[in-house]
Amino acid sequence: MQDNKKLIHYLKSQLVSNPTDTKLLLHLGVLLLNSDNIDEAISILRKAYDISPNSFDITFHLANCYLKRRDFVAAKDLFFQSLNLNPQDIDSYINIAICLRYLNQHKEAIKYLEKGLLINPHDPDLYLNRGVLYRELLMLDDAIRDYKKVIQINPKDYYGYYNLSLVYLLKGDYKRGFALYQSRWKTDDFLKLTKPKKQWNGIIDNFVLLLRTEQGFGDTIQFIRYSKYFAEKGITVKVKCQPQLVELLRNNCGIKEIHYDENELGNYDFDTYLLDVPYLLKTDLNSIPVDIPYIFARDSKIEGFKSLTSKSKKYKIGICFSGSKTNTRAINRSINVEELIALLKINRNISYYSLQIADSLGDLLKLSDDIRPTNLSQYLRDFSDTAGLIYHMDSVITIDSSIAHLAGAMGKETFLILNYSSDWRWLIDIEYSPWYPTIKILRQDKPFDWSNVIARLIKIVKELESKD
Repeated sequence: MQDNKKLIHYLKSQLVSNPTDTKLLLHLGVLLLNSDNIDEAISILRKAYDISPNSFDITFHLANCYLKRRDFVAAKDLFFQSLNLNPQDIDSYINIAICLRYLNQHKEAIKYLEKGLLINPHDPDLYLNRGVLYRELLMLDDAIRDYKKVIQINPKDYYGYYNLSLVYLLKGDYKRGFALYQSRWKTDDFLKLTKPKKQWNGIIDNFVLLLRTEQGFGDTIQFIRYSKYFAEKGITVKVKCQPQLVELLRNNCGIKEIHYDENELGNYDFDTYLLDVPYLLKTDLNSIPVDIPYIFARDSKIEGFKSLTSKSKKYKIGICFSGSKTNTRAINRSINVEELIALLKINRNISYYSLQIADSLGDLLKLSDDIRPTNLSQYLRDFSDTAGLIYHMDSVITIDSSIAHLAGAMGKETFLILNYSSDWRWLIDIEYSPWYPTIKILRQDKPFDWSNVIARLIKIVKELESKD
């Protein structure tokens, strides 16, 4: 990294006397891109592109800048240009497909990958990316075929194994799915995590076990149920988790100690990551621990939100409609608040409460006063606060988010609205969750179309209103 900084400084000094040298501009732009200085990289490569618009290398790397900035339209247009400049370039075909995928044009994306396969039928990345598209279209047998082709071409391509595991898990084949899920530890995204010092081997005995969390908040909430299982077997459980979850999980699930700082963990006999536990315990659909609820709101939080929710005597529904704006998967899971207006107008005997934190309120504040859910985001500092608010709700309506897992873990009646290509843990073609008995699933019946889900929600809420 330090060498890159020195080289960037050197190239900038050279450009002072050679401001139109496209080789210098290209070299500098690529270094800036690789250093995550995306805006500056675009500025430099734009200068090179204006001087030499027919350079494949300049066009391709400028397109990569926009792809990294998630400007998929600009990236796609530039990759089309790079492909015109070099019709044999496989990476251009792949990157066009990636852009089209994020623009929700999956079938068109598949066409470009297939054009690439006509040029090189032995490129594993073409099959890997097509497999992702097939999975998101729920063409699962086709996805499995492509992932197996990746592995056949390159047995050390661990993204092939990892993506194959996600399809098996989605199909409910937990034996094969969780076994292959171990391959994630050999992919770049997971190699950066702290390795267990003494990996637990699945044997139950009287010892101290450290459970390490990984991935998102929802993953932690879903799989922390296993700490209760261990505690009941006589194992002393320590947990290292995200700081936003410490207060929520403290004194829950049989956890003896909970920390977020690696230096505070103290002594333990074994450690393992939470999402490895189902594999080590050979969990299948019939052996999921479903002792619900396993997470309880703290008394102080329950009392704190009592005064904020007790004014309304109506049926209380907590609602979460949006996830992270920077997570492209969360964007497809989220629903435009304008599509919820017809639902929110059902409020004669219904009070809606937003479960969104301040950073994800989105367009909620633009709604008119008569239908806008009560916004208590200023009181939601961490998940222990959110649990305190959920405690006072009669029901929860939520997208696939940490809120879904928290409400499910608390045993709250929850209506989970899912996009067409949902995460593996919600399986396919069912309206219940084997992980959370109080969750009812409402799925899109067409990709990127929430109309059937909204219609069902309206019917459900009208029934709740008339029943109360």
